[in-house]
Amino acid sequence: MLLVGIGYGAEDTREWRTRRRRDLTPSHVPDEAGRPSGGAADFLRFIREELMPFVNENYRTSSDNALAGGSLGGLFALYTLFHAPDAFQRYIISSPSIGWDDRVTLDYEAEYAATHSDLPATIFMSVGGLEETPGGESRMITNMRQLADSLLSRCYPNLRLETVVFEGETHVSVIPAATSRGLRVIYGEYVAR
Repeated sequence: MLLVGIGYGAEDTREWRTRRRRDLTPSHVPDEAGRPSGGAADFLRFIREELMPFVNENYRTSSDNALAGGSLGGLFALYTLFHAPDAFQRYIISSPSIGWDDRVTLDYEAEYAATHSDLPATIFMSVGGLEETPGGESRMITNMRQLADSLLSRCYPNLRLETVVFEGETHVSVIPAATSRGLRVIYGEYVAR
C-alpha cells in the first residue's frame, strides 16, 4: 500500500483550519472571520490532474485508489464520491460534516442518483457516539444514517457500504478506531451494516 498524505505545513492551527475550510468544502458559506470556503472542486482537480499523475509516474501503483478523510475531509470524500465517482474505488469516511451548507451533500446524492444506476464503491463511514447532541445542534449520527439509508435505498449493484457508530467516542477520539476498522473493511471481506 502506498499512502499519500496531503498537508499544509501551517505553523499554527488557525492557518491549518483556514486552509482545510477553503479546500475541503464544496460550497461557499460566509463566516464571521471571513475565511474562504467552497474550494472542493479546485482541490479535487489538483488531486486528479496533478497529484495522482505525479504519484503514478514516480511510484509503482495500480488503478485501485482509496480516499480517506475525517470531518471536513469526510465532507470532501463525499463530494468526490458524487462528483468524480471514477477517481476512487474505496473510501474511509469518518465523522463527515454532512451538515455543511444546509446538508448540501444530501442534494449531491440525490442529483447523482437521478442520473446514475450504479455507484461502484466500497465505503466505510463512521461517527463517534458522542457526536450527536440532545436537541439536534450536532446531528452527526442522524446525518450519517440518513445518507446511508438513502444510498442503500438506491439498490446500486456495486455499492458496498458499512456504517458504524463508535460508542463513547468523540469527533477527535474516533479517528484511530475509524481508520483501523475502515482499512479492514475496504481492503478485507465486506461485512454488512
